Amino acid sequence: MTTIDWESSGWGLRISSVDELMRLVSRLTLTRVLGERIVWRGVRCASWPIESSLQRAIRDYPDYYAAARHERGPDLLRQAERSLITLARDWGIGANNGAFHTDLQVLATLQHHGVPTRLLDVTTDPVTALWFACAFPPSRGEDDSEDAALFAFATAGEEELTMTVPEGTVSELDDGLAWSLNQALSAGASRPVLVRPAFPDARMLAQSGRFLIGQPASQAPEGAADDERRESPIPGLRAVTYDQVEASSNGPSLRALLEHEPPSEPVHIPFAAVVIPRALVREVCEVVLDQYDKTYRGDCCRGR
Repeated sequence: MTTIDWESSGWGLRISSVDELMRLVSRLTLTRVLGERIVWRGVRCASWPIESSLQRAIRDYPDYYAAARHERGPDLLRQAERSLITLARDWGIGANNGAFHTDLQVLATLQHHGVPTRLLDVTTDPVTALWFACAFPPSRGEDDSEDAALFAFATAGEEELTMTVPEGTVSELDDGLAWSLNQALSAGASRPVLVRPAFPDARMLAQSGRFLIGQPASQAPEGAADDERRESPIPGLRAVTYDQVEASSNGPSLRALLEHEPPSEPVHIPFAAVVIPRALVREVCEVVLDQYDKTYRGDCCRGR
């Protein structure tokens, strides 16, 4: 598994206090470009790559998916996804009192209940993301001294898709129940697309849950020159390149954004990794999460 040092990559900032954490969250939110929406993802190990659960499954079980590749063609992620959707529908998932659940909604249901899909869990609530980053101790075999992280993604509001079909009937669409998934994949070829659950359950609502979807980012070949490796640091999703950040931001670094007065003009920061030192995790839990009642008692944030 490839790990990432967010600070040295230029995409991250290691905070030194809870005050810095909350100020940076506020600045990222308030300085965003009009029409953008910031969504958040928290992880308990900052070095983990950002990738979907299906990508991890393909990587961790190569023998199983190698057979699938031989049988179903080269687009392994898409073929594995199609097989998963077919199996889910055979089990009756997606049939709800005559309502049409699109393929995208089926994937969302599977993802929410722990089945590997290409969807990446995010939330519109930064405190919920902090709950996932800080409320759980490292699992067995993980480094209990490793920092946690809060990831911020800037998404275009107009690309936020629901999971329902457009007006009319499914039979009128060229690709039927696959319509919304194909639309999201097409839009996600250049940047991640934000997806809103069409039928959120109580836990999704409590988490302010959303999903990011996109095409897998291309990987530079071994031995490639540095300028060929300026692809997004997000292996699981095409998002932005370093060049795009440098050319489009025209604004302060994360450290400058934190330490100086807020800029007078909106700043486009497409992605940011806020590294939370392990020594601060307990304080985040005691000060921030308790204040906002992000606990097992006060929230439905159990499992992801």
